[in-house]
Amino acid sequence: MDQSSSIYVDQIVIKKLIEDKLSKVHHFSELSYNELKRPVYQNFFTIEKTTDLYQVDDSRFYFNSPLIDQFEENNKCYVNYYTNESNTLTDKASIIFLHGLYDDNRDIYQFLFKNLMTDYHIYLMTLPYHFERKPKSSLFGGEYFWSAKLERSMFAFEQGIYELKQMYYTVKKQTKQPVYIAAFSMGAGIAQGFATLDHQFDGMFLINPVCSLSEIVLDSELCKTVKADLLNSSITIEQVLDIYSQFDPYHRNTTDQQRKMGLGYGLYDQITSPAQYEELTNIWHFQKIIKYKSGHLNILRVPRLAKDIHDYFQMTKS
Repeated sequence: MDQSSSIYVDQIVIKKLIEDKLSKVHHFSELSYNELKRPVYQNFFTIEKTTDLYQVDDSRFYFNSPLIDQFEENNKCYVNYYTNESNTLTDKASIIFLHGLYDDNRDIYQFLFKNLMTDYHIYLMTLPYHFERKPKSSLFGGEYFWSAKLERSMFAFEQGIYELKQMYYTVKKQTKQPVYIAAFSMGAGIAQGFATLDHQFDGMFLINPVCSLSEIVLDSELCKTVKADLLNSSITIEQVLDIYSQFDPYHRNTTDQQRKMGLGYGLYDQITSPAQYEELTNIWHFQKIIKYKSGHLNILRVPRLAKDIHDYFQMTKS
């Protein structure tokens, strides 16, 4: 798509999300600023690296989350599996993929996966509070993942990172082949958070990552209802930004893992601005950076995206 079409698609989707979903819910923290100022990721290095997988059907399984939530639905991480029928588990490398915030249709990734399945097994993880993990009390998928209830958003972000760790090392153990991580939007933020804690992964490619969580809330049209709830809470915006900085991977960058990380972003993105991507590249020294003439959402339909991901992961092997 051209620039105007890319911008139009993003704006239409944002408008629909706000009108149909986000404007209908409101959330507020039940904890004080001092209570929210807690150490994060304390258990990352103590949880088991691998976990048991439980088959649901031929293309789906789940594992029990290492972080237990009050909502039972969210305590199982579901994973959809994509591969060519002739492939065996140990014949080639794998890609673990993390989807975006508020996603309610896994089919939007089919075009990308179809062009990657020839050379990779694909594992699409389900982020906390999305799809099958949406609590009955939640109006839509992802509502409880990202809102002005800061303690729950912190938990969801941390839970997603812990689950990625277990998924990565479980697939690595089972296949004995390279395992790569690719992720989109908020899923890419989770992957980035994992990269600040564990430098042993084989390679990672981020697609339109959220960059700075605080800037997304303050500046993105998509998060204007969350921002409004925060402004109406007892916690100041300055305190909110301080809380975000505790678990935001934007503020936790290191150098070791960045030699194995690639970044692809849309020049016409209406959710995360290109200026934020540029700022991210100044802080995180990615091994490969690719700019696409796309928006936030239609980047998944860019024909060369799959090839760029494939080629980047091949490069990390050498």
